[in-house]
Amino acid sequence: MGKKFRFDRYLPWALLCFSILFSVILYARYGQNTLDADQSSEFVLADQLNHEHALISRNWYYSTELRTVSPVIIYQLALSLFSSWHAARTFSVFILSVLCAAAFLYAAKKAGYGTEAVYCSACFILPFSKTQSFLFAWGCFYSMYFILGCILFGLIVSFQEAHHRILHLVTLSVLSIWAGTAGIRMFMIISIPMVLSCFFEWVHSFRNTKVQSMGDIKWHSIASAICLLSCCIGYLINIFLFSPIYSFRKYDTLFTGSFSIYDLLDRFDALLHYFGYAADVPVLSLHGGISFCLICLSFLVLIAPVSVLKKDGPAPRRRIVNTFAISAVLFVWLIDSMTSGYIAAPTSVGYYIMGLFFALFSVFVFIRQTFGTTKWQSLFSLLLVLVFYGNTISFIQRNVPLHEKQQSTAAAWLLKNGYTHGYATFWNGNLLTEYSNGAIDVILYDTWRSREPYEWLQSAAHLEALPEGPVFLYTDTEEMELDPSPCLSSGQLIYEENSVRIYLFQDAQTVHSTQLNQYL
Repeated sequence: MGKKFRFDRYLPWALLCFSILFSVILYARYGQNTLDADQSSEFVLADQLNHEHALISRNWYYSTELRTVSPVIIYQLALSLFSSWHAARTFSVFILSVLCAAAFLYAAKKAGYGTEAVYCSACFILPFSKTQSFLFAWGCFYSMYFILGCILFGLIVSFQEAHHRILHLVTLSVLSIWAGTAGIRMFMIISIPMVLSCFFEWVHSFRNTKVQSMGDIKWHSIASAICLLSCCIGYLINIFLFSPIYSFRKYDTLFTGSFSIYDLLDRFDALLHYFGYAADVPVLSLHGGISFCLICLSFLVLIAPVSVLKKDGPAPRRRIVNTFAISAVLFVWLIDSMTSGYIAAPTSVGYYIMGLFFALFSVFVFIRQTFGTTKWQSLFSLLLVLVFYGNTISFIQRNVPLHEKQQSTAAAWLLKNGYTHGYATFWNGNLLTEYSNGAIDVILYDTWRSREPYEWLQSAAHLEALPEGPVFLYTDTEEMELDPSPCLSSGQLIYEENSVRIYLFQDAQTVHSTQLNQYL
């Protein structure tokens, strides 16, 4: 019995450690083949911030948010330790994976759970789909949101038992204000779903006279309200204090639209693809079998929180894990289904990724409730984790090429020939900088019809002065089909491989007077 107990106790921790190691090894091997312009812009920003010795910059065009809550600070640390940007990324993936797992385990412990959370962490650490690898496991865009959200969740559910409640309150308020400065994402990830969860708990307590822990519900509600109010203060700071100083776009391009059940179903389809479902694989194959399991998993993730709540009615601090999962997913689904002005699926999963991981957590709780012995609980939990491992391998095989991206080969050629300043569209420029370990400085344009550099995820210095000496213009055949460039003659062509075309100009002024102003 002693050996079985030790096996059951250490199995989830072994799986979690292996998941982190497996993800990092995969990234070290394949990560450079999955990069895109958005990911590279984070590292270009981190490199600029290191040169400025700052955490945020006035000399950078941000996207729809000021990166006050982001992995960029981890990237800054990594770039100060490694000269290779790929090594720095691999290090960052490791650090952020550990922090995400630790934050989630903290939140689960404060809610009264243990082993189930370790199994769950072993799953969501993995890059089990293209969307997951981009948003969380490797791209890390939502890692810091998730870490901060889990810390806030833990502070909220442990508010009643805090020994130093004033200090607890101050910590919750300060972290929530910080969360609010990042924009609307933290409202959707943690603060609004927590308030909704408390509302559901009050409704449950009024309908169920057997509820004994009304104190927990009361304190959860107070803490959730403080979190939401503090987030609002942070958001006001974002709008009225940061907005006039820093360059970032606000969410003023979003519009409400008519609600459609079909839009809601589209969100479920996005959920399927988030988990890695593939519609173009043979049914009788490993990939087909995994895809079928993922369909079942998607339904189970949505059903499990409700089932756990109805099965044995756990204490409020345990119930709130499940009501939070339901609230976070459904709230964002409804908001997302009635909003237009940006591309929703599949990356909109990021807005409820924390609730989704808590829903996955409920699946492991459901396994514990369903199977009475530790032996069977461990077996079925292990099988679920193995599905995620299998899906990760399937994703790598199907979606991650074994050859270098075209920008990587081009960047190596440019460096070898001494060309370090040039022009490219957004989708290519930051990648050239990353693949050259920051040696190539690229001015970004939205399209070649643009009159000025793109005020989006690049240095503001690119709009202030022209680079000196010879400059290149990087483009590809698809761009040329959309924006034909008659001024780019074969005599200026210095590099051609696959769809990539690189042209050389003697100085930047020539580029502006010919290529970039040809559509006047």
